[in-house]
Amino acid sequence: MFPLNWSFEHSSETFYYYKAMGHVETYSVDSNEIRNKLNDDHEATKAAHTASVKLTWDFMERIKCLQMPYTQEKLLRLLPYLAAKIGVKKSSTKYELSYQITQEEIAQLIGATRESVSAHLEELEKRKALNRNNKRIVIDMEYVPEEYICGLWFKNI
Repeated sequence: MFPLNWSFEHSSETFYYYKAMGHVETYSVDSNEIRNKLNDDHEATKAAHTASVKLTWDFMERIKCLQMPYTQEKLLRLLPYLAAKIGVKKSSTKYELSYQITQEEIAQLIGATRESVSAHLEELEKRKALNRNNKRIVIDMEYVPEEYICGLWFKNI
């Protein structure tokens, strides 16, 4: 549900936006209908709570990424996020991104310049953390240090 706060408040604006990283289908439901469903259906309430927790966790992890002082660290934090969110598992450690993300989009996600991202992506390729060929990016989590990986992204809760 997004913007999530619109389901519970009568706010006319939001301070954030969503960008689809691939094909998406959206539905519109009246906020009163959502509130009634949550009041009447325990499973729907549980699902909404779980979704809210996941969104909050993602948000906090994304803030940690932005707070990192160096572009290299920001990219290392971003790779597992991309693997979990838009990656297709190809092996026990490799994820192919299903969306052809550009260097400019990566730069926007981590608050860096495209030029800096380009240089650091090359360095990560040398370290085998990712492979870019045929306009596809494959992330190898084996070469991403564990401290940059949020395990929750790879678990079903």
